[in-house]
Amino acid sequence: MKLNQFAMAIAAFTLGVAQAATLKTTDFIAAPAHFNGFEDLPESSTYGPAYTEDGITVTQVNGEANDIWTTYTFWGAQGDRAWYPNGGDTGYTAITLQGGGQFGDVSFLAGSGYFADNLVLYYELALGGSVVQSGALDHTRLGHWVGFSGGGFDEIRLRDNSEPISSLTGGFNAFALDSIKVASPVPEPETYALMLAGLGVMGFVARRRRS
Repeated sequence: MKLNQFAMAIAAFTLGVAQAATLKTTDFIAAPAHFNGFEDLPESSTYGPAYTEDGITVTQVNGEANDIWTTYTFWGAQGDRAWYPNGGDTGYTAITLQGGGQFGDVSFLAGSGYFADNLVLYYELALGGSVVQSGALDHTRLGHWVGFSGGGFDEIRLRDNSEPISSLTGGFNAFALDSIKVASPVPEPETYALMLAGLGVMGFVARRRRS
């Protein structure tokens, strides 16, 4: 009985989202396991829509397919390259891990092509294509750190605006991105499957012994 209860607890923890991720507004990852600084990108304003560096993939979704301004860095980006939809678009920027794993802790440098006050940065955290958390925070044209800790998601969706909109829909987007840091990656779903399979075998053996 105790073994079955333990197996059920493990399944609930590994297959479900235990709690909401925590929003961070500081550079809280000192030693990232993966880092995408866009420094391998060409000097171009016609790049896109996706780029992968050190296991981190960035994709411009529903925007112009080849309209990323890689040298738009005066907003506070680090280094010579960044990710910015040239002149803005009506899409959003998605961050995922190469291979589709879940995030643990992640942070990035956020900026904007807007020359306006009262900017808002909208975000969605998704797992398996479904939104598990969303929100908004005060945003600025100048670079500032944003991040999430606690895991429970495998995709981050980002866009900004100078007026209230409904999440990632409608309005103009000029979100700029650089220096993505990822730490404490969550084990792949296959790891969970093996763990649960092992628990199932343990339960089967225990039942055989009782019988």
